[in-house]
Amino acid sequence: MMTRKLKSIALAGFFLAGLQIQAQDKITYEDHVLPILRNACLKCHNPDKMRADLDLSTYNALMKGGGGGEVVAGGDADGSFLYQVITHAEEPTMPPNGKLSDKEIEVFKKWIVGGLLETT
Repeated sequence: MMTRKLKSIALAGFFLAGLQIQAQDKITYEDHVLPILRNACLKCHNPDKMRADLDLSTYNALMKGGGGGEVVAGGDADGSFLYQVITHAEEPTMPPNGKLSDKEIEVFKKWIVGGLLETT
């Protein structure tokens, strides 16, 4: 009887720990993507300049896309134009003066695959 209770408690603990890890793994626009955009993209892709008719300064603006249409497809990083240009798989490569770090690119990939969450 005591063994069954311990197993139940242990199982519940593992389940709750797993939920906490999943919550921490969620990549959001506000917490993870926007800081990278501020550093590497917003000089040219903001409401005032809007290169390629693309504003990346807010979640809604990014979701709207640019002159060529949508730039991200939820769940499909490889099919997202934004991901293709930051990995330099498509022209024009972005940012134009160098490439984002592998870690920054991974943030974008996880965000897109994770469903393009705005906030937690």
